Amino acid sequence: MRPSFSALTAVSLIALFSSFSNAQSQVASRIVQPLNASQLITLKGNTHPLARAEFDRGVAPATLPMERMLLVLKRSPEQQLALTRLLDQQQDKASPSYHAWLTPQELQSR
Repeated sequence: MRPSFSALTAVSLIALFSSFSNAQSQVASRIVQPLNASQLITLKGNTHPLARAEFDRGVAPATLPMERMLLVLKRSPEQQLALTRLLDQQQDKASPSYHAWLTPQELQSR
């Protein structure tokens, strides 16, 4: 008896997605040692022109909401590769992930 094409496809997809979930759950921590305030550096060109000492108004209250603040960190090469693959799959009509858009929470959990 010959297995049907859809059964082979289903088995292949299950194997593929289980390998993705294993690879994604093994993301290495990028913080490998405790933070040391004496080793901090300033990244040039990454602050608003008005964020200068001459405009400093002192310590802000702890309850002050930080609206419109954006912190962008570089992804690890593995994370970038996984994101690129996901985006490619979402645009590939033959992929089961075609147009399967994710919420920010779903993307974060991947």
